[in-house]
Amino acid sequence: MQVNIIMSDKYLAAAAPSSRRRPLAVNTGKRRKLEKAARYDSSLIPLTMAAAPLLSLLVSLLSINGAAAVGRHLAQSPASAPEMSAPAPFVSAPAPVIPPLASAPATPPVEAPAPAPAPGAPAPAPLTPIAPVDPCFASLGGNNVTVLMVADPGSFSGSAEAKYLELNMVNKVELAQGNSYCPTKFTGTIMGQQILLVTTGIGPGQASICTQEILQCASHVREIVYSGTSGWSLQKGGVLNDDNCNTVNNSTAVNRIGDLCVSPFSVNWDCKQTDWNQQCASFPNLCYQPTEIFSINATFLYGECIFTQAIPASLALAAEIVNASRAPSFALNTPVRISNVSAVETRFWATMQNQTGVPYAYNGSAPPAVYDYTQCAEVDSQFFFSGAPFEMVARDYVARTINQALNTTLTKKDVQIANAMESIGLAMPIERYNGFNSTVRKIPYTVIRGMSNGLHGTVRQSAPGVWVPGTVVPSDFTNGYGFAIASFSSLIMTWLQNRCLTGVGAGNTTLCSFSLAAYGAPGGIASSEAN
Repeated sequence: MQVNIIMSDKYLAAAAPSSRRRPLAVNTGKRRKLEKAARYDSSLIPLTMAAAPLLSLLVSLLSINGAAAVGRHLAQSPASAPEMSAPAPFVSAPAPVIPPLASAPATPPVEAPAPAPAPGAPAPAPLTPIAPVDPCFASLGGNNVTVLMVADPGSFSGSAEAKYLELNMVNKVELAQGNSYCPTKFTGTIMGQQILLVTTGIGPGQASICTQEILQCASHVREIVYSGTSGWSLQKGGVLNDDNCNTVNNSTAVNRIGDLCVSPFSVNWDCKQTDWNQQCASFPNLCYQPTEIFSINATFLYGECIFTQAIPASLALAAEIVNASRAPSFALNTPVRISNVSAVETRFWATMQNQTGVPYAYNGSAPPAVYDYTQCAEVDSQFFFSGAPFEMVARDYVARTINQALNTTLTKKDVQIANAMESIGLAMPIERYNGFNSTVRKIPYTVIRGMSNGLHGTVRQSAPGVWVPGTVVPSDFTNGYGFAIASFSSLIMTWLQNRCLTGVGAGNTTLCSFSLAAYGAPGGIASSEAN
């Protein structure tokens, strides 16, 4: 873009140094052209002020005599050109001093060779290259790591679910807190095996985000075992079933505090659409299974509710742990339940027997019973339910879950439940990871749940086919949860002990031994020597 700039005679006269002004002859034709240009472009004169710095620079570059001559003749321009006040004289800045470029050396400098060692002196040790840092090795404590996970740091039951496992860790290091989705992580060894002990926090959401963090380093993970407390069916097959409300389950076998379920399968109890009338249609009769509009198979409504995509390695892991409970060492390793727990259970089953007429075979001194994934599974909910109708629904869910997983034909009378919260949060990311096309090695996992309480109280028959709540037997919350923790910890330690004896510690009974703080005896130690 071209801009016409007209210089006033005053401006140019002022721009020229006054000490050097003197007359200079100017051609008459050139003068007329200048006058005509001034009249034609008078409307552009206001641009003069905006361009003053640039014009001052140009003027300073002109010869001093030429600038003075132009100023003298423009002073004779017509009066139509507006008068403008002269700006302050331009003072040019000194030219910047540019340092000379340093010339590059013709050849790179050559370091002088290191002096040879003196005769007889040892040669200097070669430099050891720095190995790249493996963030997963630092995060998990090693390779081929067994990850042991629990939920409760003690905020719910008063007993940290990891306390017995942590007691037996060697070279234990707590990983930095404040930079992890998992509230606590300890790395170390148990009986010579690399362990990562993790507390996820309570609930499926906490379990899920913590598990996803662990899976960022899945190539370093050997397996994942989740354990914790749970509410249970009072019997395998339950006490009441709505197909025959004239009687209760006539089996004399009962579940006890500390009994264990080992299974990778889980189901979300909250996946249901129902209404009040459906849930309470039989009230006050407890022999009733509430109906639902949609249930656990309605993936179009809830997404996934049944988690059965366990790989063969997960089933093998669960079977390995169950088999550890069959060894004589498990009975020796498990702490004896204290009298408080036995007293409560004895009173409960005696009351139930008086109301149902079934001679229940409760044995408080027997070691915990251990059930596998063909007989039990975890039912998760953040709604803490209790009552025979809800327990009946949960058993139906477990039967359907196992049938889907193993292609069986079980009913709710064939199974029992462990009710907790975290297994579905564990299963979601692991099943997704194991299903990736890019996954090189799938991660096996399973869950161990110890019975800490029953899912309903005693029942009695008020009329033919009608069952109502019976006499209330107070429970022992603290001791029940405490013994459940001791029980599943004993199973985990026995399983690791068996691995030690057949692997890294073969023939080393000292390495393959552990201890559990005796439940109910503060400071006491129950030792387990490898047999």
